[in-house]
Amino acid sequence: ALAAAPKNEDEKRARKDTANRVLTILKAALNHALDRHRVQDGSTWRAVKPFRNVASARLRFLSPEEMLRLVNVCPPDFRRLVQAALFTGARYGELCRMKVQDFDATSGTVLVAESKSGKPRRIALTPEAQAWFKSETAGRAAGELLFTRTGVERRKRTAVGSAWGRSDQSRFMAQACEAAKLD
Repeated sequence: ALAAAPKNEDEKRARKDTANRVLTILKAALNHALDRHRVQDGSTWRAVKPFRNVASARLRFLSPEEMLRLVNVCPPDFRRLVQAALFTGARYGELCRMKVQDFDATSGTVLVAESKSGKPRRIALTPEAQAWFKSETAGRAAGELLFTRTGVERRKRTAVGSAWGRSDQSRFMAQACEAAKLD
């Protein structure tokens, strides 16, 4: 069955953006075949150009009331991760790798040792965030992961012990957003 026509310009843009992502994957597969001498020439797919100006970041800022609702509906281990994300703006993977020693109470910063770009960076914390990080790190060993989860059972060892794994947050975040009535 054919998909229904896009209802508005945003839906049309979203479909073009999806087509661009599929094209990227297809070109990667075809280039792999070319590298392995499975095809003779790559000029045909290299001539295909993606749609322009269709990718756009989804910007959504939570109000203080929405942040509070979100934090309040999260289970304890996930709540700590969400609070740290709200205080720092750090990505999920950056938070999962964060260690107790990465919080510097003297400078009021937290270190992201391994960022998406591969370069370390320091995040300045508000006084409220500094107090929160002080309480989270108090009495803990420097090399210990800052954010862990309890009751983790894994079929495959994708994470160390009780560390948060690659997509462990997805289900928790979906449930929390639904419970907090956030889109």
